[in-house]
Amino acid sequence: MPDRGPRLYAGAARGGGHRRSPASRLGSHMKTLIVSVDLPPGFVGGVAAWVDDVARALVAAGQDVTVVAKRTGDTTSFDHAQPYRIVRMRGRAWAHNQDLWAALQAGPRLQSGDRLLCATWPLATWIATVARARRVPVAVAVHGSEVTRLPCATEPLRRLGPMVTW
Repeated sequence: MPDRGPRLYAGAARGGGHRRSPASRLGSHMKTLIVSVDLPPGFVGGVAAWVDDVARALVAAGQDVTVVAKRTGDTTSFDHAQPYRIVRMRGRAWAHNQDLWAALQAGPRLQSGDRLLCATWPLATWIATVARARRVPVAVAVHGSEVTRLPCATEPLRRLGPMVTW
């Protein structure tokens, strides 16, 4: 069955599950889309924790936040309990194709006026082109081991550089 976008769960109306941010209740259409391979509960490392912290902070600041992350088994209970929307990406060979899966599954969700935050630079290499075409500002986070891999990533980062704005 195809993914039809973010879901608002029945529990949200009773105070549980995803809660819409104050900005979205006021009719604002701007949203922040965070794209990450890592997100709890399937991942508990630094990037996963960082994504969760940033998403929570943006929601607390009144932003409408959707996190698009890799599907890692049954995450239904976790996803419903978060104060932000979570859309899980499907894909294969993540080490080599994460940029492709992000562009194919998160790209169509981007609209003019939104903001895109890629949790790692490899995710941004294709989706930044989609975002730029839709006039969506892009921010890219660089973490730990990515910094040590920079010498081998010179060309992808050179292509990405002009597209990153916030």
